[in-house]
Amino acid sequence: MQERIEKIIYYLCHNNRYCTAKEIATHLKISERTFYRIIPYADRWLSRQNYQLESKTNQGYQIKGDKKEILLKLKDEKDQHLDLTTFERQDMILIYLLFQEDIIKIGELATVFYMSETSINNDLAQIEEKITYFDLVLYRKKGSGIIINGEELAIRSCIIEAFTRLIPYDVVIHYLRGETDDIEEYHFSINKLNHFLEIIGISLDWEKEKQEIKNLEQKLGYYFSYSGFTTLLLYVIITKYRIQMKRSHWKPFSKELHPVYLQL
Repeated sequence: MQERIEKIIYYLCHNNRYCTAKEIATHLKISERTFYRIIPYADRWLSRQNYQLESKTNQGYQIKGDKKEILLKLKDEKDQHLDLTTFERQDMILIYLLFQEDIIKIGELATVFYMSETSINNDLAQIEEKITYFDLVLYRKKGSGIIINGEELAIRSCIIEAFTRLIPYDVVIHYLRGETDDIEEYHFSINKLNHFLEIIGISLDWEKEKQEIKNLEQKLGYYFSYSGFTTLLLYVIITKYRIQMKRSHWKPFSKELHPVYLQL
């Protein structure tokens, strides 16, 4: 989160009243125009934490909720800020974009990833190259923002590939075998991914889907390979999530070409 957004939230948390845009801008030593540009990002962060930013004409802004709890969440998020390599960050930005229903602004990405807009634009140039393999296109709309468009199956496959780069297959295989207690790499990878998903407001039920596939194996009377199980698990989780987003459209596909079948 950018420092100015944090300061806006801190200021509102320490004032149990409505604060005007002019008052907050003066306190932060920024223009009112800059304040109005960044306040939506503060509102979005609060919404992800299930808090409400109220605004009233001629009165200003006030946060509704437990202010102490909000301040603790701000501190925790800052303390747990993701320490990512360049490639990990680009994959997480890619996943973030692929899970969006609407056009988003560069500033939102900068807020989520604690980066400058210039750095985000540099990463987007690399991401554009990655998604061409899936026939996906990154659209930039001046004054509006960016969005990735393409076929639904291609979007799912791109998300799966990004996930598997973030969490290596051998780590997931240990997870499927239940051999995770003493595997530092597993906990590091899973915790990093789960923290990222929590920040961007995505909840994936790994354990539930894992058990459902195991139940399916019992009914079928045979077992998938570990790599096949892993691919199927990721595909089921992502597909169900995107159906819930009301963006998915089921289409027939070739067993010879589809990555799930290639791995089984």
